[in-house]
Amino acid sequence: LLYESALSRELQQEEKAYKLEYYLLAKDGFLVATHPSVKNIINVTTEQLKGIYSGSIKNWQELGGPDAKIVVLDIPKEVAENLLRKYYLGQDLKISSEAVVLRRESELIAAIQNTPYSIGAFSLAYAISHKLPVNHLSLNGVEPSLENIKNNKYPMVIPIGITIKKTPAKSVKEFVNYAMSQAGKEELAKHNFVVFTQKK
Repeated sequence: LLYESALSRELQQEEKAYKLEYYLLAKDGFLVATHPSVKNIINVTTEQLKGIYSGSIKNWQELGGPDAKIVVLDIPKEVAENLLRKYYLGQDLKISSEAVVLRRESELIAAIQNTPYSIGAFSLAYAISHKLPVNHLSLNGVEPSLENIKNNKYPMVIPIGITIKKTPAKSVKEFVNYAMSQAGKEELAKHNFVVFTQKK
């Protein structure tokens, strides 16, 4: 742990003992999206999302969409599934054995654009910045927007921060100073992250 790195979560209590400092730079929304072939569905509830991921809801027609089998795209239990489980799926939900498990988020992003009737979850900032041709789903009526992240209405967010040693190298300190500066915040905002200035 004694190194500088980007971190998509805040430091855990035991990690703070390693003489690390954490700087929260921004937050990214975690988006649930579908391939554009999934017409007429713009919102899903918690129960519907549980049904989709568990496999008890198998066809988009059950939710008012097209008559087509739902293709669930998933990645291993890392940030992605942990966020979905924390806010919507619950820790004990068994993911459908028919879900297509991909190794990393970049593979899921490619798959959702190329797989009709698919659903998956990934970075909102990436989706906006790259103008991905996917449908952004509201969850329980809350739209995944930068404004809703800013006002804490959209719960699924990923903190983007930097951990450094308390006595960092000069170049590392200079980078952190830039990242925390107005110019650094503007650069993050250009890529559709919600920026913050607090030091944790």
